[in-house]
Amino acid sequence: MSNLTGITQEQIDLGTPLDEAAERFKRFCGDDFVFLTWGFDDIPMLLKNLKIYNLNADWVPEFYNLQLIFT
Repeated sequence: MSNLTGITQEQIDLGTPLDEAAERFKRFCGDDFVFLTWGFDDIPMLLKNLKIYNLNADWVPEFYNLQLIFT
């Protein structure tokens, strides 16, 4: 294993495209949800990737950084 994550290119090639994954995730979350994170990086990275792929980000809800509560 020579990379940081251990994920191979073959696994990436077999993955789900972001637009499909985002749509599935939205359906999984339902209509009323928030994100709980551990740090401030996750949601901005999600928003950046949605923007790069010209995908709608209006569905991304408010988020709460639990690290602030437990630190």
